[in-house]
Amino acid sequence: MLPMNMQSTSLRPTVAGIPYARSHLGDILILVHWPDKARKADEASYTTVGGRWERGELQIDAMAREFSSEYRVGRESITILPIKHSQHVAHGKEYFWHLINVIPGPSAISRGVGVAGFGWLNCRASLEAAIALMHSEKQEFFRQALLSAVALEPALSVFRK
Repeated sequence: MLPMNMQSTSLRPTVAGIPYARSHLGDILILVHWPDKARKADEASYTTVGGRWERGELQIDAMAREFSSEYRVGRESITILPIKHSQHVAHGKEYFWHLINVIPGPSAISRGVGVAGFGWLNCRASLEAAIALMHSEKQEFFRQALLSAVALEPALSVFRK
């Protein structure tokens, strides 16, 4: 359910996630994608999974729905944990971030609705290159959420500056 402070606000509640998995070699990977909207606009812009949190929907269920839509992975194949972070507001949306573990690993992912292409990143340099191609507000939000996500999954510390 939407938090009480979001039930009467003009901000649109939006879930966002940092999906990760382990490769068959045991390396930790983070998933980002090129939105179909950016492809159609001939724009170099990366993002991560996310979308609208509907009224009456649980936060975790909203994140699972968005993940399943964008990457065609069922709820049974992922675990989702809310990430504690400061308020992230941009363009009339308030973002609520999550850490998403893709349990079967990278091979479980396929391109779904709104995704032109995707990639698994395995080091800080490749993640920083992808973040640099995100919209400016999303860059900062993503970095802050990733720092907080390390507390939930210490293996993600390889992506920290």
